Amino acid sequence: MSRQLAAADLTRRRILLGGMLAAPLLGHGARAAGTAALGDTVRALVQDPKQPLLSAAGLLMRDGEIVQQAQAGWARLAPAQAVSEHTLYRVASVSKLVVAVAVMRMVERGQLALDTDVSQYLDFRPRHPAHPGQPITLRLLLSHRSGLSDALGTRFADGQALRCSLRDPTAWLPQAPGRFFSYCNLAFGLIATVMEAVSGQRFDLLMDELLLAPLGIVGGFNAASLPAEAQRRLASLCRRRGAQWLPQADDAAAGPAAPPAELGQYQPGSNGTLFAPQGGLRISLPGLARVLQLLLDQGRFEGQVLLQPATVATMLSEHWRHAPSLANGDDFGGLFQAWGLGLQHFIDRSGPGYGDRLRRSGGLQAWGHVGDAYGLRAGFFFNPAQRWGMMYVINGLPDDPDTHPGRYSAFDRWEEPLLQALSAALPMPKG
Repeated sequence: MSRQLAAADLTRRRILLGGMLAAPLLGHGARAAGTAALGDTVRALVQDPKQPLLSAAGLLMRDGEIVQQAQAGWARLAPAQAVSEHTLYRVASVSKLVVAVAVMRMVERGQLALDTDVSQYLDFRPRHPAHPGQPITLRLLLSHRSGLSDALGTRFADGQALRCSLRDPTAWLPQAPGRFFSYCNLAFGLIATVMEAVSGQRFDLLMDELLLAPLGIVGGFNAASLPAEAQRRLASLCRRRGAQWLPQADDAAAGPAAPPAELGQYQPGSNGTLFAPQGGLRISLPGLARVLQLLLDQGRFEGQVLLQPATVATMLSEHWRHAPSLANGDDFGGLFQAWGLGLQHFIDRSGPGYGDRLRRSGGLQAWGHVGDAYGLRAGFFFNPAQRWGMMYVINGLPDDPDTHPGRYSAFDRWEEPLLQALSAALPMPKG
């Protein structure tokens, strides 16, 4: 099927997806030519005379090595700081994939179960008001089939506000839980609340313990807790209006990062939305490459077993596939075609401004996630059978990015060239 994205779908993309690192060794043989081509692409995007970006970066991994990495532009304008391979970005909804990995670690520890009613972990009872007999589970939340929506927001000042929102019929879709796919940021706020309630730890600290520290990543969901050197490497996310770059998040000129104002009396397990689990992770591309390596190696990383292969396989199993004839979900203008637990399955559907195709000529399927918030767009894609992964970040989109759709997919005019440059070194379809 081929169709143009409607204006409402384009606007929803912006709303919904907003949500000291030792770099892996680079493979020098294949890297030189490929990185040159990738470098040309990111520079062209940043220097485009009509639609320049503040910065662009991409990374390609094959068989356990980073074989291409390039970046261009500025991490900050005030004070001026060029991007580097270790610039930390707030990667929007790519954060959800990282949270899902941490959830699965808790499942393996026996702290959580995918099909248990989350009410058993909380001191309140999330229920769809029109379907109170249907339990809300982590499996439903991770696969965006819980019936929950973002209609009332994604961040709440306190636990009482979160509970009131979950009791409000407006926060829920008409369909019963398990019956319909609808991408939802608030689902990850509820997931984070469950994680805190079970562990007794604040979400940002728990993510460090479960995943970031074992992988040797400096990053996290609380910019204020990052080491001073890492804070200096934070990118300021900006939107462009005319000839001006307007800071939207992590603005260096506004002073040092501050923790959420509500932390003073905060009780873990009351309101996991505080640290933006749906999109608040600050991380570098080489940091994300470590998460990628964990998934490519079926839960192993540098001698550690963080997940069992069967657990990774559960994440990478389709829990929903778009079937228009069944009216079984919202495909988000064609971008969402299939979903696992906490990450998307890109199945190579294509049309002008429509679909999840990763390369113009087709032939690539992958798992991963995309992100869109505060003038930034990001993508994280990998194929475990073929042992490759690629990712990108672009920063400084104009106020009207949705008026620049892609030619053969739901990705935009900036993302498609990056995907082309990154995927050029990947296998072509046989036949």
